[in-house]
Amino acid sequence: MLDFPRMKRRNGFTLLEILLAVTLIAVMLSLAVPSLGGLFRAQKLHKTFDSFDEFVREARMRGITERRDTLLVWEADGSIEAVAQEGAETGTAPERFTPAGKLTLERIQPLVKQPPGAWMIWRGGTCEPVIVHYKGAEGMWTARYDALTGRGSLIEESSK
Repeated sequence: MLDFPRMKRRNGFTLLEILLAVTLIAVMLSLAVPSLGGLFRAQKLHKTFDSFDEFVREARMRGITERRDTLLVWEADGSIEAVAQEGAETGTAPERFTPAGKLTLERIQPLVKQPPGAWMIWRGGTCEPVIVHYKGAEGMWTARYDALTGRGSLIEESSK
């Protein structure tokens, strides 16, 4: 009968086992890091929609409480200004929203061929139905604003 020598019990890991574990962790991290970058861009892109939507909601609520029509005017510098209509109080500065990218306004059913770069929100909280497009460094989104509720919903979103 063959008698094999008994193996000594060892504590710890060999250098080869440690190198193999470190290599596997490095490979997994190299696969995960690009997808995390895309996740952060998508979150930043969604945050631009949230901040614009909050601006629209505040302008709408301000118009309802003050019982005034509000006009959102697209300025040449890319900012959007909320202007209260019908005898706005003097001394109150209009609200302004300045996006990181470019916001464009598309009317669903325009009454005139070349409508101005302005969006009307009436004192009752209803508004002209529009589609707003955003294009920036982190990607683009498109939102549709409902006429009755004045709420926006994303219909397209694409991060770079």
